[in-house]
Formats: sequence, structure tokens, C-alpha cells
Amino acid sequence: MTRWTDTAGQAGEALIARASARYRAADPFAVHFARFKLRNDPVFAIALAQGLIPDGARILDIGCGQGLLASWLLAARQCHADNWPPGWPPPPVPRSYLGIELTPADAERARAALAGPGPWPADIRQADARAAVAEVAAACDLVVLLDVLHYIDRPAQEALLRDALRCLAPRGRLLMRVGDASAGWRARYSRAVDRVVQWLRAGRTSPLTCRPADEWRALLRGMGMTLREVPLPRDAHGANVLMVGTLDSEPVHNAGTPAATSASAQRRGTVTAAGELEPL
Repeated sequence: MTRWTDTAGQAGEALIARASARYRAADPFAVHFARFKLRNDPVFAIALAQGLIPDGARILDIGCGQGLLASWLLAARQCHADNWPPGWPPPPVPRSYLGIELTPADAERARAALAGPGPWPADIRQADARAAVAEVAAACDLVVLLDVLHYIDRPAQEALLRDALRCLAPRGRLLMRVGDASAGWRARYSRAVDRVVQWLRAGRTSPLTCRPADEWRALLRGMGMTLREVPLPRDAHGANVLMVGTLDSEPVHNAGTPAATSASAQRRGTVTAAGELEPL
């Protein structure tokens, strides 16, 4: 299997080194996990190489873990001037970053890595995304949901997506990776890996709720999104799908109960802190 670092060369290794070094302020596990994840999971490299993160974006990263995406973008800014992978566009410079993470240890690791003054405001909120996103009364340009939704049940998946899309500014973008439950043994293997990772990172496991990729596509299109898919390298199981959605108009609230839709509409008036995100 060819890794993205095989083509990015030393510039890719420099990116990994800079991003993972930020976790020395946290603990050794965080450093080693960052190195392993950034080297072996191509989604971070793909986001930069294919320009999936808009320049100047107000980013809402749901289920941000230890804040790898924010550390990756900071490392990209540092590396761009003198050691940048050939053929990649210039890295985006976000306007702000808000990460929401359920696991307290990971939220603390993210805060440690992002502590101190930076080129853009970065805020980590330790909370259950199902409640926290519903209370964000702020506009963002990019919602990130990487390997998150299968940890919650079907009604919660739809409610979280509705609330996340409510936060998007016009022409805002969704970057979402999900597993394809119709991928046979690869999907089963992926679920087994997820359970192991849950236990290693949080000391617990929870039920997984997976959907076929076609069902995810239909759900997002029903919420008013125009979708495209970004091919992923064929990894050990090949069950993941990376979707990029653009919100062309107001979200369509037809994927949940009338009560949930009404509650979501009422929350438009709620004012809460959200880093440098702007009020809706």
C-alpha cells in the first residue's frame, strides 16, 4: 500500500513532525498517536492537497479528538514557506477554529497543543456534541465530521447533522467521512477497529450505528446539500467514504421529528460563546 508520504517526501515528514511536536505539552501518548494518525490516515493530507478547507474559513470541528486538524493546519502554515509538498496549493489560513470533543483527556490534549497565541483564535470545548452543537448560535464556513456519526444512534445522527448545517453560512461546506455499512467484510473489519480504538482512547466502548453510503447521501441531499465525493486510497478495509457537501440555501429540516425541527428553529435566538465565530 502506498502512503501519501511516499509522494510528499521529506516535506510530508516535516509536516507530521511539526504537527505532532505540539503535543509534547500534553503527554507522550498524544505525541505518538499524532505521528501514527497523520502518517497513516490520508484524510489530513487530502484536505490540504485538494484544497478542501476554504481559506479564511470559520471552522467547526465536531468530535475533534485531540485537535489534530487544528495542529495540522498550524504546521502547514509553518512549513509552507520553505518545505512544502510539490503540487499542493498553499495551505488555508482559517479565520477561527472551534473544536468540540466528548472525551475529557482528548480535550485537554487539544488545549495543551493549541495553547498560547496563534495566528487565529482556537477554542476547544469539552462537551457532548449532541447538546453542544445545538447551542452554537454562530455562523461557520466549514463543518468537519470525521468518523463521528456512527458513535450515536440514528435519531441523534439526524439531529446533529441538522444542527451542524444550521450553523453553516451561505455556501458553507461540510467535510464528512463515514463508514459504508454496505461494504461487506470491510465494514465489519472497520467496526471492529473502531471498538478497539474506543477502548484504547477512552477506556470504554459504545454501540455503533452504521448506515450504507447511499443512505448517508440521501440524508444529506434531503437536508439541502449538493454533494461530491473525494476518492480515498484503498486502505486495509476500504469501507470509508469522504463526502464534501455545499449548502446552497437554508437547510431542509425534513429528516427528524416536528418537535426537533421546532426546537432547532427556536435555538436560533440562543447566544453562546463560540470562539470568533459570528452570530447567525
